[in-house]
This record gives sequence, structure tokens and C-alpha cells, in this order.
Amino acid sequence: MLLRNLQECLNGVDEIAVIGREVTVDGVLCHVVGLIRRGTVASLLLITYDEAYRELLENAEIEELTSPRERETYRTQYRQDIAYTKNDLFDSIETVAVGDRIFTVAMSETTVLDNVEDIMLLCEFLKKGWLPQSVGEIDSENLYLTTIELMEETDSLVGLGGSVTFTTRQRAERFLVEKKVRLTVGQGRNRALKICDPKTGEAYDAYIQSVGLLDLYAEMEKIYSDPAFLQNVSAEELAVIKADSGRQFPAGTFYPVIEYECALSLNFELTKHLNAFPDYRGDGATGIILSKPEQETGRHGMKLRSDVVQIAVPSDTETLDAEIFSAYRLLSEQTFTI
Repeated sequence: MLLRNLQECLNGVDEIAVIGREVTVDGVLCHVVGLIRRGTVASLLLITYDEAYRELLENAEIEELTSPRERETYRTQYRQDIAYTKNDLFDSIETVAVGDRIFTVAMSETTVLDNVEDIMLLCEFLKKGWLPQSVGEIDSENLYLTTIELMEETDSLVGLGGSVTFTTRQRAERFLVEKKVRLTVGQGRNRALKICDPKTGEAYDAYIQSVGLLDLYAEMEKIYSDPAFLQNVSAEELAVIKADSGRQFPAGTFYPVIEYECALSLNFELTKHLNAFPDYRGDGATGIILSKPEQETGRHGMKLRSDVVQIAVPSDTETLDAEIFSAYRLLSEQTFTI
């Protein structure tokens, strides 16, 4: 970063209001630094520290340095994706009440506190009398800065301070399942599959309603011949779109679609894929392919859902050795005050 750009980091900040309150929520130390105003846009700044997550990363680093390095399978990588998920509570904030005023969250961003611009901004808060309290005793490389932009226009921060109350929206939390299941294309499964949530101990029934193969090339061709779609693109644009789509999903590209009943959202993977070694040559879809059941409810009276396995298979596939690799528990709305 050029030194002449340092001052520009602060030029857009018209006002600063210190709050300096902290509390521990779900095991995460949360410190509200205060508010900044750029024009009529106000943002709330928070610093968080997750001791459990830090220990998790440290142990992973130690294991990597002390254990023989083995080639990782997709299964190993996907397990790590779940295990090393940070508790991003403030990414799901819906409203913020500062004192008596309630704000709607426009957007939020969380980054490691190692950015020069962010540190300079915190220095301005220090000049205004901000006391870091507990987070001041922790190395900044283990701290995260969350900036929450507030939707309502604000001409002044005067009078905004005191306690801050956060309300989250519902959010999903992923957990590992790894339950093997043999699927037959064109058929369902009457016997329930038992899914146990290791965190809550609660058990759930899952029923496979149907297994099909999605001909994505044919589906894309239907879209490209739809008059409503053609009204919005030129012939040249259509040619480019079809060429890109053809490279990503060539003719004969089929993806397994599993429709199932369960209170949880499930993620299916092919066992052969999970045990394979990544070759980074694009053996899966480059985008996330989604599917939605035509019916709302399944044969057993539960919500009917669907999942598309993101790995192409031959069109004559009859059976699939698969796994319910992971599931998502739904976390309720939460309100807490700092």
C-alpha cells in the first residue's frame, strides 16, 4: 500500500461515536467498538474472538507439521470444510437497536483484523477515548472485524450509544452424517433412513421418494428456445451463452437428482467421488445445480426436498452407491444485547 493512500482511508469518515461494550455470545467474545458515519450512511464496527476456533486452527497446523503428509481425498477436504467452519453469528444479523433507535442491516462484512485501513480506523476510535477491554489483550491476527452497514439514513451520530441489541434471522448450520445408501434410478425407498444430530442428539427420519437423472443439456436447450428468454438476448449474445453452456454441460451430461422427505436439508455425494483424489480437471459442475420438487409434501406427510449430486454420471446409470454426507440444522432467530 502506498503511504500517500493512508490519509484517503479516513477522508470519507465524517463522524465517529464510541460505544466500547463487550459480552460473550455462544462462546464468542464480542466487542462493539462504535459507529462511523460516511455521509448519511452509518456503520457499526465489532471485534470478535472465538477461542475454540483459534484452537481448532492451531491444532490443525500442528498436525500438518508433525504428521506425515498424505494426499487428501474429496472426503477429507469436505470433512475439513465442515470442521473448520467459523461461527459467523454477525453475518446473520437482521436488525440492530442502538439505544432507542432500531436499524435494518443493509450488509455486513467480516475480515481478519490485519488490514492497515481497519487498524488506522481503530486508532481514530482510540483518540476518541475507546478502551479495547478484553480484546486489547489478544493478538490482532486472532481477531475479526465485522462492519455492519445500516440501511436507514443518518445525519448525525449524536445521541446514539449505550447498549446495542442484535436480532438474527434464521440460519442453517451444517454437520457431518456420512450415512451410506444405495440408490436405484427410477425408484424410491420405503424404509426410513435415520439421521442423528450429534449436537442435539435428536433423531430424524429421511425417506427417499425418487431418484432420477437430470439431462442438463436438454434442460438448457429448453431455456434457450423459450420465447420469453429470447426477447432479452440478441443472436450474438445467445451464441456466446450457448457456447459457454455447451462447454460446461455438454450433451450427455446427466446429474443424479434425489427427492426425499426429511425435516432437515440433506447433502448427497457419490461414495466413489468422496474416496477419489482431486485432480482439479473439472470432474464436477462449475456452478451449483439446483432442483425443486413439483410437490410440497411427500408420501409420509413431511416436506419434500431435493438435492442434485454435483457429479455427472452416464445416462444408462441404474444404481448409485451414495452417502448422505451432511445435513443442515436450522437455528432459530436469536436476540442478544451487548
